[in-house]
Amino acid sequence: MPKRIWHADQSQLSQLLLNLLKNAHETGCSPEQITLSFSESPKLLQLYLQDQGGGIAADIMQQALLPFYTTKATGSGIGLTLCRDIIEAHGGDLLLQNEQGGLRVTLTLPTRHSGF
Repeated sequence: MPKRIWHADQSQLSQLLLNLLKNAHETGCSPEQITLSFSESPKLLQLYLQDQGGGIAADIMQQALLPFYTTKATGSGIGLTLCRDIIEAHGGDLLLQNEQGGLRVTLTLPTRHSGF
């Protein structure tokens, strides 16, 4: 658990994490193949979500955060876009990287953001 108090909208961050965990599960990963961890410094909190679902092809990675882009038959293409919008509204960033046999999502939050 983080040691500092981080100011953020709990319901929005819960929705963000729910979306990311759902995406990780939809890669075919079992719950044991999905990890959530964090690192904390005086100025930043970073959350890492790592799955073992094989990652994302380079051409798809470039479009993954575009609104309405999806590779899912029943997808709407707003999940990752919504995640990015939520983290950016908190003054943070979202980064997608292929790593360790899957996708690693890094969420970075600053110590304080005037909106929350």
